[in-house]
Amino acid sequence: MLSQVKQLLGQGLTYDEVKRRLRPAAVERVVPPKEKNVFQAQRSRLEEPHPEVAYKTTVVSDEYQLSIAGLKEALEAKDKTISALKDSLGFLDVYLHALKEERDDARRRVKEIEQELSEQREVVRELERQLMKPWWKRMLGVS
Repeated sequence: MLSQVKQLLGQGLTYDEVKRRLRPAAVERVVPPKEKNVFQAQRSRLEEPHPEVAYKTTVVSDEYQLSIAGLKEALEAKDKTISALKDSLGFLDVYLHALKEERDDARRRVKEIEQELSEQREVVRELERQLMKPWWKRMLGVS
């Protein structure tokens, strides 16, 4: 029964869907259809059902309890997984924030370097203008 529960959960079914699928199978397996009518008739006539029918009812009840226990374990495992995923998400959020700060710092640095480059280009242009003057104007400082 537990392996069936695990298999159905592995297929992506919800707990209610697994419960619905397993309930008819458990009843049919333990109490065959022709005996169901006998069981219902005995129950209505007698206060205490036949011992064999009571045993079958107990077996069904035990199977349900095992199914419920298995479902609870699966739910606890999923809760732990969700908690771990939340922790991972928190870490990734911090990491993403750090990456954004690094990106912003890099953009600021690029702007600073572009400004410095622009200033250096201006200096180069001024030097080129100076070099274009005749030598004697450069020596005398005449423009």
